[in-house]
Amino acid sequence: MALQKELRFSDGETEEFRQVFRYWVRLMRDLSESSPSSTARPKSQQAPEELSRDGVRRLVRSLGVSISPINADALDIQIQSLDEENRLETAMLPFNAFLRLMRWLLDTNFAGINEAAAGNS
Repeated sequence: MALQKELRFSDGETEEFRQVFRYWVRLMRDLSESSPSSTARPKSQQAPEELSRDGVRRLVRSLGVSISPINADALDIQIQSLDEENRLETAMLPFNAFLRLMRWLLDTNFAGINEAAAGNS
């Protein structure tokens, strides 16, 4: 996978990110389907696997990272830049964009994420 090479992730790291991505996509889909105002599609018409802005924020917080207002703005800018339609509130990231976001989070040590992730492993 060219993107994997470009982002300097091993096969194992990429597969772990794929599992995390799919877990959070399912979790966010389940949460949205169980909400009273849900307009969920039937299972046969499910949207492609994409993770929402809210899903990304929840994932980051689940690692024990506190997102300050300044960090929230930086994360939003990155999410918006990776969304294919440059959306913010309704941003949806497919796996390739999610992988790019993970590289950015690690390279910038976003809000101390590297230390938080090491503490959770």
